[in-house]
Amino acid sequence: MAICKGSGLYKAFGKKGDFIDALKSGARWFDLWKTKVCQTVLVATMHAECSVVRILCIEGGPNCDEEYKSIPDLKKAVKDDMKKQNGREVEVVCEWMTMELFERNFGSQAKDDIPAQVAADAQVEADEAAAAKYTDIAGAALNGDLPAVRGHLRRDRGSLDRLDSSDRSALHWAAVNDHPAVVAFLVAKGAAVDVLGGLGRTPLHLAAWSGHVACAQLLLAAKASVDSKNNLGQTPLDLAREEDETEMVSLLMGKA
Repeated sequence: MAICKGSGLYKAFGKKGDFIDALKSGARWFDLWKTKVCQTVLVATMHAECSVVRILCIEGGPNCDEEYKSIPDLKKAVKDDMKKQNGREVEVVCEWMTMELFERNFGSQAKDDIPAQVAADAQVEADEAAAAKYTDIAGAALNGDLPAVRGHLRRDRGSLDRLDSSDRSALHWAAVNDHPAVVAFLVAKGAAVDVLGGLGRTPLHLAAWSGHVACAQLLLAAKASVDSKNNLGQTPLDLAREEDETEMVSLLMGKA
């Protein structure tokens, strides 16, 4: 992760040995993560006037799902700390990108020890190795294995919306198993958010039925239909009510 202001890039953490080990410390990992990012923002803004804080997150790490879910709390913490310490109101924007895209866009600023092409090649190799563990993209998505999903999609672009033997696409599997990092990646790659799977269910149907709010929010942001009906005539809202998923019900009612 890095905090970017104009042409300046300020690292919060992410290099091996810098802060990654602290994320293995159990339940407190998010507090450590949030604290470090907030500290970096405050230090950076002491040297430059800004009204927008842009947080760049590199996808593919083992904590991506939890980071996705925690972004609203992180943004609030940054805003609160900025107001308390600097008396300044800021807009906080969080962006996710692959290491390859990060290196391409910011390589000259990042001053990393590894040249951009080497890093990109290493990621491709890692994705291919991860993909080899699964027979198809659906299995990778089911397990929330983002590198493997990338690897399969790189091998076969047509796999993006393909239904497997269970009549589910990769997006269906990611949504029903609460893997928002994979959902976000697939949506960014152009996955059909209203693709119909078994029993006429869309990925939003499955996210609503399972109560996975972060995944539902990503699908809604990508314009997934809240009015789509499955073979039994049920909308995602109907399924959320049936399962007594109160937070999901509130979210979907606000979009109806």
